[in-house]
Amino acid sequence: MEERVNLILITTKINSENELINEVLSFFILKNVKFEERKAVYGGVVLFFTDSPYFAYNLLISSVLSYPMKIYPLLSSDELLKVLKKSEISVKYVNCEVRGVKKDLCKELEEKIKKEIKFDRKSDIVLHIQGIKDYYGYSVLKRNCENYSKLLENEELRKSCFSFMREKILKI
Repeated sequence: MEERVNLILITTKINSENELINEVLSFFILKNVKFEERKAVYGGVVLFFTDSPYFAYNLLISSVLSYPMKIYPLLSSDELLKVLKKSEISVKYVNCEVRGVKKDLCKELEEKIKKEIKFDRKSDIVLHIQGIKDYYGYSVLKRNCENYSKLLENEELRKSCFSFMREKILKI
């Protein structure tokens, strides 16, 4: 599988970015993940530049780090739609947030996504889309897994959420 992106986007609580950066970079060093020291920080969002984003993504979601985070390997919109088309997920809804672009881009992207995946009101799965300009990350989460405070407070919920993410990882 050829990796097409070199970015991982991680969201966290605003003002927790530096602690998250230190923990993730230490983890990358420990696990021999190739990365560049260059990183981009926006309010609550950190971009990590790595030669192997899917390897890094899999390692991160397979571990339980102390800071709350959602992790997204970034893809172009075409690549994202291909991934979703191959997936066999059924979601309750799509939660989309893209920084640095016009506001209606999420609506346009959601309309395209609706053609590729199944929607079911009874599903407990939420598809989260995060992005920076022309690149989008995805994460498939059970409801309640998107709440950072709950994840930090409840170890069983945290384990359950990370286990679910490992099982439902979407692959190119």
